[in-house]
Amino acid sequence: MNSFGSKAHARIAQFGVDNQKRLHDLIRDTVWLERRRINTEVKTGTVTDADQLEAMRDDLVMLGEMNNTADQLAFVGLYSLVELRVKALLKDHIVALVTSNAITSRDAKQVYRIDVLKQVLRDHLRIDLPLVNHYAAIDEIRLINNSVKHNGVVSADLAGYPGWRRGRPLRGLPRAFNRLSPQVAPFFEDLAKKTPNLRPRTRTNPTLP
Repeated sequence: MNSFGSKAHARIAQFGVDNQKRLHDLIRDTVWLERRRINTEVKTGTVTDADQLEAMRDDLVMLGEMNNTADQLAFVGLYSLVELRVKALLKDHIVALVTSNAITSRDAKQVYRIDVLKQVLRDHLRIDLPLVNHYAAIDEIRLINNSVKHNGVVSADLAGYPGWRRGRPLRGLPRAFNRLSPQVAPFFEDLAKKTPNLRPRTRTNPTLP
């Protein structure tokens, strides 16, 4: 793909990353303001009723849980963005492969599973996915997303990356997000560059099975 097309894919990906970060920051900022309000009322003695104070302590616990949820959902949203952008980038190629019987309709439906995706890219587009720039960051995002969906603890695969310990609760997600999310757009720029252009005659059937 030419440089214009690859940069366009990078810009679209960055737009999605920025929106995801804004949503995450909005939730965290809202939680911070509410926690500050509650702490101020407690410290200044504005609230003295024992039942109200107990309810406010419960609210603080709930707000902490909201922060954790926001941190986890940021990665779920981030990897969802990655999957959608991969689908958009490779859609015409997958259609062409199905049309030419290079892969089956069943393969096409599963091609966005990481193991199937690697095989299709390697066998049919001559792309070695782990050699795409910033692939390690994308893989770490994927594994964090998977760990979030499986009880919120570090998986064995995620523990293969520095800073994560198998079986431990996911911690430090905001720092991980700030470290990994800037690598999403450059990943798509390089993947788009490595993706070959389709011949015009292969763009005959725009419908995926």
